[in-house]
Amino acid sequence: MKIKILYFGAIAEIMQKTAEELEVGKKTYLYELKDKLESFNKKLKEMNFALAVNQKMTQQNIELQNGDEIAFFPPFAGG
Repeated sequence: MKIKILYFGAIAEIMQKTAEELEVGKKTYLYELKDKLESFNKKLKEMNFALAVNQKMTQQNIELQNGDEIAFFPPFAGG
């Protein structure tokens, strides 16, 4: 199944792109995708970030669906 990933702010700089599409297997959980991307890029593993699926902030234990849009957000600063 195919998913779209969006990267924002410092994460986009680390990944050297703002978006990509990936093929993932059925029964792929968000934490598995996160672990896979972190294994490809060690700087990502060192960062704190938030995740959203289909524009909703979420926990990492949800199962991804075909066509899902996953967003990686850097830490937020308030003010």
